[in-house]
Amino acid sequence: MTQHSLIGLSLSSCVRDILAGHVRLEQVEKIIAGTTAETDEDWDRLATAYARSFWSSDPTRAREIVRELVTSGRVEQPRLAGEACYSISQGYWVSRDPGTIDGVQLLPEMPARCEIS
Repeated sequence: MTQHSLIGLSLSSCVRDILAGHVRLEQVEKIIAGTTAETDEDWDRLATAYARSFWSSDPTRAREIVRELVTSGRVEQPRLAGEACYSISQGYWVSRDPGTIDGVQLLPEMPARCEIS
């Protein structure tokens, strides 16, 4: 696997890829999430909900990954500022080096933002 600097656009899907070994945590520059978590309790509720569906393979490790991303300042939440999140219809990883890693599609540029609802 080559070294990529990745920007993720979906916390749930990106953490799932890290759990599966498709992406290493060290490769993640940041994740621009559609979440609106402000407190530790918000993050705990979010992780509990995501663990049921997206991270059921290893919910404990998933929580550790989220905590590392949050505490290292690598999670941005534009919805907290009233901004729209990005569309993930074409993929949820963006890289300056487009292509794939372990079968995961890398977008060459940021996609359009979703409508604010």
